[in-house]
Amino acid sequence: MGDLSQFISRESLIQSLRSFTGRADVKLFDEFEVRRATKGAQGLTSIVLRVRVPYCLPEDGRKLWKNFIVKAFPQNPFQMNLVKKGGLFDKEGVFFKEVVPLLVKASGGKVDVPLPNCYRAMIDGRCDAIYLEDLAESGYMTPDRTSHTNDLDYEHCSLVMGALGRFHALTVATEQLLLPSKNWLDAFPIFSTDSLFYCHKEGESTPPLLPTAEASYETLLKMSRLMDGVPKKVEASGALRKVLENNWSTLCRLVKCAPQGCNVLSHGDCWLNNLLFRYEDGVPVEVKMIDLQIVRYCHPSIDILYFFSMCTSKEFRERNIDGLIHEYYKSLTKELNVLGYGAPPISLERLNQDMREIYRPFGVIINSFFRPNILLGEDFMPSERELNPTELEKLFNTNNATAIVNKFCRDPEFRTQMETIIREVVDWAFPQEAISDK
Repeated sequence: MGDLSQFISRESLIQSLRSFTGRADVKLFDEFEVRRATKGAQGLTSIVLRVRVPYCLPEDGRKLWKNFIVKAFPQNPFQMNLVKKGGLFDKEGVFFKEVVPLLVKASGGKVDVPLPNCYRAMIDGRCDAIYLEDLAESGYMTPDRTSHTNDLDYEHCSLVMGALGRFHALTVATEQLLLPSKNWLDAFPIFSTDSLFYCHKEGESTPPLLPTAEASYETLLKMSRLMDGVPKKVEASGALRKVLENNWSTLCRLVKCAPQGCNVLSHGDCWLNNLLFRYEDGVPVEVKMIDLQIVRYCHPSIDILYFFSMCTSKEFRERNIDGLIHEYYKSLTKELNVLGYGAPPISLERLNQDMREIYRPFGVIINSFFRPNILLGEDFMPSERELNPTELEKLFNTNNATAIVNKFCRDPEFRTQMETIIREVVDWAFPQEAISDK
């Protein structure tokens, strides 16, 4: 990519140091170091850099060092088009520049905001960049890469549910206490259009993930033909294709603000790649959420189901979802009480009912859409190198169809995982057929 320092502004480094130290007289030395902070699938929609910055305070004079994570606008044409279509960078910039200060103010220092500190965010269309806390300095890290292809364990999941409950509580309290309009969408119209899941009209640009979704349908149909029982039957009749072809509009409908329901400002992309954990003696004790490019105002079920669908198997969810939902609701209730808000805007009973009766399709569809690629592991996207623009475009257009079907045919464990995903779709879409098959 050439000289990475081209993405770094000296003025922004100075402003970030001032924000970090609380000192206007902090001095920046010239020899800062820049390197890539992410590889492979991470950093797909932005250039993520780790910048090591030397500085000193005038009364001390000693050279000190501070790391910043800097997110810059991507440079290759395919990624630029993807980010512009979804407004991904603008949303994250607005979130950190304008929303996070409101969350911090509403917290009053009593509730931890489960996000990295932001020291500077520029979204002027010329030198867009976001300067963030490097959580690695405080010991935060991603779990072992095997967690991508296995269930994230209960301890990790419980921390995430607690963080989501805390985050949602902060957005509910902030909306009621600080926003004159009493509504996130009125205060920040940029969040009213979904970044990924929206239906386009004739003449409008295609949503960035629509080709990926359509490719995933074909992959599921190919695997269904190789299965026994109801999946093969409904594929042969054409009924499964009709269901899959409606999945996009279903996603687009479910992620919208619920007019008569409970809505929160949600993370939108809460899964393993966007979670950093801090450990003590090998046990996870804290979690922070990163990558806020898909923030949306919607029912809290969307964040919860997205996480479960991306990070756990059907078997794990059946064993643990009740306990984990309780962990989420306990955190939501506790933090709203600390913030002086009162009872949550939704009861635990209603949350469970909404998740199972209204929003269940979101989890089922997301699971069938993204999980096969995640379970591919290194066959999905290499962790130690960047894909070139041609490879990226092919990935979005084919959704790794060939790799998924080939592994389905040759790897018994992967086949079992895919069959479980497909049967979950069939059980949801054809409940009577599924019952008779059992």
